[in-house]
Amino acid sequence: MNNPCPQVTSLAALLSLLQLRQSCRWQVAQGVELHALCGERGREVMLNLQTTFQPPGFYQQLLTRRAQRLDVYDGCYLCLNRDRVVSCWRQLPESAVNDKLHIAPLFSLAGIFLAD
Repeated sequence: MNNPCPQVTSLAALLSLLQLRQSCRWQVAQGVELHALCGERGREVMLNLQTTFQPPGFYQQLLTRRAQRLDVYDGCYLCLNRDRVVSCWRQLPESAVNDKLHIAPLFSLAGIFLAD
């Protein structure tokens, strides 16, 4: 049986479940969702940006931003799927210390302000 990924309503809730090694998702804004995935490959986060969120040339802007600041975005990867959903992804360290600091560059790369 497939276990659905629970949806949370805040970054704090996502971080709490992430510390417990439980997958979940948070709808950040219309067309933007952060997924925390915990499984065989360890802990990962993926910021998915639907086409409705993306202005023209968005993927190219992300590629350029990442290339210009390799030091800031080291370990952050970009993916564009066949439905034109852009994903900013990164692996998290096994230690749950400072998860927010590891997630913040995904938001910065996407040009989204991450509130406390």
